[in-house]
Amino acid sequence: MLNLSFAHECEQKSAYLELCVRGQSRRRLSRSHHDHVYYESHHIFPKCLWPNEIDGRDDKTNLTLLTYDEHVEAHRLLVQMTNGLVKSKMLQAYHRLTHSVKGDKIDAASREEAARWQSEHVRGEFSPSYGKPKSEATKEKIRLKKLGQPGPRRGAKNSADHIAKAAAAKSLPFKFVDPNGEIHEGVNLNVFCKELGLNQSHMNRVRKGLATHYKQWRVAT
Repeated sequence: MLNLSFAHECEQKSAYLELCVRGQSRRRLSRSHHDHVYYESHHIFPKCLWPNEIDGRDDKTNLTLLTYDEHVEAHRLLVQMTNGLVKSKMLQAYHRLTHSVKGDKIDAASREEAARWQSEHVRGEFSPSYGKPKSEATKEKIRLKKLGQPGPRRGAKNSADHIAKAAAAKSLPFKFVDPNGEIHEGVNLNVFCKELGLNQSHMNRVRKGLATHYKQWRVAT
């Protein structure tokens, strides 16, 4: 029986157990094998909760092979089946996984969910700064901020040269072919994506050659 003593009894715990057991029946195959499937190793009893004085954290009995989508779901279930400080750790792991860049496997919905959950949970006694005394300098900064004290550059105007340099640094020249074969070329990818309702992050990955296409948009050669 897999050790899930860190979690409370709930529907998510049963789903997590079923997911992990299914993954333990798999085996890795070389990329050249015709039945190759991309898997990621997952610690059933989380690494961050494993007691340092006990061996076996990386034993086969505590490891399972999951697809990327299953790995995300496993960490999502871990968040739902834990409470308190343990939940905070599970949220951090879920946030790291969904904010990592792994080819075209980025899950935008899970990324947003993880960020929202973490923001909602890490408050009060679960905040990293809870119970830690603040210096007088820090207190003064907080006080001034709440009073609306203007910062050192509040109201300052940038020169035209400075604005031009900043714009040039942020501009991303591009040349794409749309699904209809028409070529689009420009230097401001942000504005271009907003006008056409495209995801700038995904389009930038295509521009860099990290993805072959996005919604059939490709780099023009």
